[in-house]
Amino acid sequence: AVIATPHAFHAEQALACLAAGKAVLVEKPAAVTFEQINMLKTFLAINKNAVFAVDFNRSHAPFMQEIKAALEKRTNPVMITYRMNANYLPKDHWIQSDLHRGRIVGEACHIFELFCFLVGAKPVSVAVSPINPTTDDLLITDNCIITVSMSDGSCCTLMYTSLGDHEIGKEYMEIFFDVGAERKKLIAGHTDEAPGSENIYPWPLIKSISKDSTQKEITYPGNAKLRDKLQSNNARLWPEVEFI
Repeated sequence: AVIATPHAFHAEQALACLAAGKAVLVEKPAAVTFEQINMLKTFLAINKNAVFAVDFNRSHAPFMQEIKAALEKRTNPVMITYRMNANYLPKDHWIQSDLHRGRIVGEACHIFELFCFLVGAKPVSVAVSPINPTTDDLLITDNCIITVSMSDGSCCTLMYTSLGDHEIGKEYMEIFFDVGAERKKLIAGHTDEAPGSENIYPWPLIKSISKDSTQKEITYPGNAKLRDKLQSNNARLWPEVEFI
């Protein structure tokens, strides 16, 4: 059974399908209240052969798997910043209601799952800093910075906002970490050739993947020819990931 109904109904419908012996794939979020998540946990603890999955798709993208492999080589905690430039939704939109619990629960959960996947650790604390709007049309839950401290010492920050222009792209992630004891930059294709060479890339590598989670292209903005190619590409890329 595939469940893709409004968010508040996911847990109840998932439990009904599981009780009927169905394998369940539920769109995120699996639940919107502590009561709902506890009911799911209780059922799955008792019915260990039940097949249940939540559609957290970011961590299954091929490029995220590549990033995960790179992060496993580090020796110290990692710092991740993620921008989610969500489009503006009015207060009377169904997802903003008390019943469905808003967009942090309903959409940003994708990124929290991704943080756990990439870092390979569990969150131990969460700090939230919202804006203080001067007009009634903006929700603080749509415009906030959320910092998650992880059990291995890593620090992951999500900036979720409905203020941005859609032309700058919806999602962008930066990852800062060491690679072994050498603390070198992870720049694929980097060489030590003389200045002026086409293979010298003084700017960080940017890899982009398309919305279908396949690798779109690798560009080196420090190279004029490839930078021009990037600028002439009008395809919407999601997300851009910068290694530093």
